[in-house]
Amino acid sequence: FIFSSSLFKMPFFKYFLSLSIVWLSTLFEVSECFRVSPLQEKQRSFSRQLNPSSPWRPAVLFGEAGDNQISESNGGSFELTANDLKRLREVKSRVKTLPIVIIDCMLPGQVLDIGSPDKRFRNLIDNSIQDDGVGRIGMIGLKTSTSNPLSYGVIVHVEEDEVERRDDGVYVVSFKGFERFQVLGEPWMDPTNSFFIANIEIIENREEVISSKKKALVQQMTKELRPLVDKWMIEVMKSGKTDKKKMKKILKDIGPMPKSSQKLGLWIAALINPLPSLSVCFEIRPAMISCSNDYERLYLAKAALIASIGHLQGK
Repeated sequence: FIFSSSLFKMPFFKYFLSLSIVWLSTLFEVSECFRVSPLQEKQRSFSRQLNPSSPWRPAVLFGEAGDNQISESNGGSFELTANDLKRLREVKSRVKTLPIVIIDCMLPGQVLDIGSPDKRFRNLIDNSIQDDGVGRIGMIGLKTSTSNPLSYGVIVHVEEDEVERRDDGVYVVSFKGFERFQVLGEPWMDPTNSFFIANIEIIENREEVISSKKKALVQQMTKELRPLVDKWMIEVMKSGKTDKKKMKKILKDIGPMPKSSQKLGLWIAALINPLPSLSVCFEIRPAMISCSNDYERLYLAKAALIASIGHLQGK
């Protein structure tokens, strides 16, 4: 109903949709702080048992092999089901410890070029590069509503061969976004006091909770979004905000439009909020990376696309 053509032409639509996107962005960013599934509660209970001084930091997620009992903080205990154990093993395989940097809320495929003479930045780059010549760093942005760090981000890669180490001490690097992740607990400072380190869980392909009704809406929105993307690209080229060369660079970074619904919303957000910004759309990347399922991601992408097209058309 919101996206019907008749409403799009009404005078109050632009104002209403602008407020709606701001509201959606704030809702998705804030709500991710309060979502706690039964599995997460069991993980936290187990973490409190292993590390009572830091109840929110799961420094160790599992006990001895075969453990299927978790002790409550009040002295009781409860059994893990076979399904719980399976999911916990899946979580364990996705948990990593990475250096963390708070610069920008990047999305998979996006590329950020940055240079700095700061010694802490040089330590971050030098310490992150592994034997395979690739540095893996957790990139986090800030919530637009509170300016606090997000608990979601992307793992960025830094190629050793592409690090420019200048004589004046400036390091110039290119960060490229890959897997999304969620921070587990509180970060801590590295031994050189240069950068933070955190336990993170890679959330690509993680099971998401979504109703059957919303799954059907996801399929419908997936079909509707493809022509909207084509329309947006036509309008942004007509506006003069970019040209064919810059658009080709954006598409080269983020790749072709994905066929799967799971990645489509993220891809659209990376397209309409590219690096550097085109200033033709609300900043939705912090909200997008905080969405909990495909329905939220596609709904936000659709609202942002329609608002941006209206802005480009002067409506």
